Amino acid sequence: MALGQSLLGNYAVRKDVEPLLANHEIVGKLFRLELRPATQRLSWFSDLELRSYLKLSRLRPSAVNPLIFTRAVNGEEGFTPPGLLFGLTYAWYIDNRFADHIEYKMAIARAEISDLVPEQVKTLARRRAIIDFFREVVFCQ
Repeated sequence: MALGQSLLGNYAVRKDVEPLLANHEIVGKLFRLELRPATQRLSWFSDLELRSYLKLSRLRPSAVNPLIFTRAVNGEEGFTPPGLLFGLTYAWYIDNRFADHIEYKMAIARAEISDLVPEQVKTLARRRAIIDFFREVVFCQ
């Protein structure tokens, strides 16, 4: 898992989690990742590949600052940060380690998909895109 995460290199300057407020009430958390400028990055991935992966891991690029990515997390829910997701997926792809966590995420690929549940279609597309990213970019197959 650490080997997989190490491929991302020193891509992030900062990662923060802060309260997400609405009408002075905490409604969740905001995960904020600030990328290191591409010229200062030591990573296996190009700037475009890294940005593609961050979007696949459900981070949203800022319209104002191209080095900032965010993700809203509802209420008290948790999420798998992009580095951890990368390491887990890498380990799963290589030899099925940590399979329970990733299999849980990938189980949607085995479910019967219904057009009546649009979010299911989006989630399946994202999971397939992550697998394609690993196949085509990480392992160059």
